[in-house]
Amino acid sequence: MPPKPVSKLEQKAPSGNDKFLFKNGSKYEGEYVSNNGIILKHGKGKYIESLHQLDPHDCPGIEPDEINADINQVYEGIFNMDQFEEGKVTYADNSFYEGKFDSDGNYSEGKYTFADGSQWIGPFKFCKMNGEGIFIDKAGRKWRGVMEDNQCDAMIEVI
Repeated sequence: MPPKPVSKLEQKAPSGNDKFLFKNGSKYEGEYVSNNGIILKHGKGKYIESLHQLDPHDCPGIEPDEINADINQVYEGIFNMDQFEEGKVTYADNSFYEGKFDSDGNYSEGKYTFADGSQWIGPFKFCKMNGEGIFIDKAGRKWRGVMEDNQCDAMIEVI
């Protein structure tokens, strides 16, 4: 049997646990490593990203007229060399994603809860619902279907 691959996180243990404040107002509290004098989020932590200086089109739930507001999105979970790997991201509109992320930072497998309370549980590709999964509407009814780039032709109610 070949040896089990070792993740980057297993290869490098966190250097410490502390609180950091960034120039743009973002905050991080959790485990980290120091790599050539650069602090990288690594291990368990919570990152509160200040969005007031970012392009609103890059962030879910942000409208152009809110760009100067004090808006945050929160990442809480496991970081690997500054890359968010698994956990929960809460967006400014109170929608959130819980699950795993690919190496490019996109959702991969998990649950997205929309601001109205409806949910998609299943696979994602490039942060879009893709593949077979379950949609739970805001009334709590469950539907099974196959999504392709956030679109679905038909779903079957699961009783």
